[in-house]
Amino acid sequence: MTDQIISFQTAKLAKEKGFDWGVFEYFNLDNVFTKEKQAINDGYICNINYNDRYTQPNAFSAPTQTLLQKWLREKHNIHIEVQKHPSGYLGYLKAHYTITGNKIIKTKLFSIYEEALESGLLKALKEIK
Repeated sequence: MTDQIISFQTAKLAKEKGFDWGVFEYFNLDNVFTKEKQAINDGYICNINYNDRYTQPNAFSAPTQTLLQKWLREKHNIHIEVQKHPSGYLGYLKAHYTITGNKIIKTKLFSIYEEALESGLLKALKEIK
């Protein structure tokens, strides 16, 4: 199983909200996904978003969903969880997140786990001031 890269929309918002962890992948302003070949050859994980020899002002780091989820948890104490819907319908999931244990936001139903997680990531990023 391969961890899914976040969407272009989520990548732009993550940069705006301060995502600053190094990754090999990024999007440009035209929503074109690229792997940083120089970084891979050097064995160096690049930080496209901030203060780095690979920083590009018109590019947005494209971490995996799991890495962004970890960043939200460690930097902002935002916990995102995807759960099976209790109605018993197989394959339907809902995502919710909590901020410091006080706020729970639920999203709509999804048939794919990664879609539910992406929705939760996007909604959580929007909550960051």
